[in-house]
Amino acid sequence: MNQANQQVVVQSANMQLISIRQAEISYFNSFFSNFGFQSTIIVGCTMVCISQVPTWDANVDQFWVGVYWLSSAICLASSLHVLVCTVFINVFGGGLALRGPEGSMVRSVEGMIVEQNHILVLFAFTVAMFGIQVSPHHS
Repeated sequence: MNQANQQVVVQSANMQLISIRQAEISYFNSFFSNFGFQSTIIVGCTMVCISQVPTWDANVDQFWVGVYWLSSAICLASSLHVLVCTVFINVFGGGLALRGPEGSMVRSVEGMIVEQNHILVLFAFTVAMFGIQVSPHHS
């Protein structure tokens, strides 16, 4: 009888832990989806800026032209990197948590925590480069 009660308690504790981990997975999926969506918007705006700005203007100092093109390239590359990382995390992180071996839900959440900091820093850098790109440069 005691062993049956002990198994019920252990099973109840495991179910509570799984529900907490599921809530964490849900949070991270929405977190990474939001940053991926915002990166997509930045990619689109960067592409529009690149396609609409003439490559040569005699009235603009060449230093600012170089700053513009360099910030555009860095913004585009870092934004695409954020986008690809968030898509991979959402697809493979959730897949590992649901279909992986025992203990994979914990590994998936821990990996998402590590990648969260990476995505935040890279997205802040992307926004800074986008700000430099769209700011007016006059000589």
